[in-house]
Formats: sequence, C-alpha cells, structure tokens
Amino acid sequence: MNSNRYLWRQIRRVAIWHLICGAVTCGIFALLKRFDLSVLWGTLAGIVIAVLNYIALAYYGNKAADMAENQDVDAGRKLLQMSYTGRMLGIFAALVVCALVKV
Repeated sequence: MNSNRYLWRQIRRVAIWHLICGAVTCGIFALLKRFDLSVLWGTLAGIVIAVLNYIALAYYGNKAADMAENQDVDAGRKLLQMSYTGRMLGIFAALVVCALVKV
C-alpha cells in the first residue's frame, strides 16, 4: 500500500508539472498573439496523453518489479515489452484521433 501511495504522489507531481508547462506554452502563444483554441486543445490533449502514458508506465513498471522480486524476471521483462508496445500504439491512436478532430 505504501508503494501505491508513492506512485500516486509521483503521478500527481508529473500531472502538476505538465499543467504548469502547458500554461507556460499557452502564455507564450498569447504573448506572441498567436493564441487560439487549437493551441489550448493541443496543449490539453498533450497533457492528457502524457499523463496517461506515465500512469501506464508506472503501473506496469511496478508490476514488473514485483514479478522480478518474486524471481520471475522473464515474465517482468515480457510485461514491460508488452507495456511499451501497448503504450506506443495508444499514443499513436490518440494522436490520430486528435489530428482528425476539427476544433
């Protein structure tokens, strides 16, 4: 349970920093007088995709570490490889959807 609390604390930090960087990005576009809704939606989509990717990475990394701790290193390695492939396909699908949606 302590490990779970640590993971969620890290995820919260990542989300907060992504929000801060997204606000800075929107602020820079506003200063350059180039801000429109596509900047806002792109920033929000990027934040959501990045945070979901980090959540999946943390979850599967933690499961793989637990497997390695239980002397099942091969299964942990396969889980991480499957996780990487799944996350990259998910990011690709999300980016395709974002590109097809008209703002």
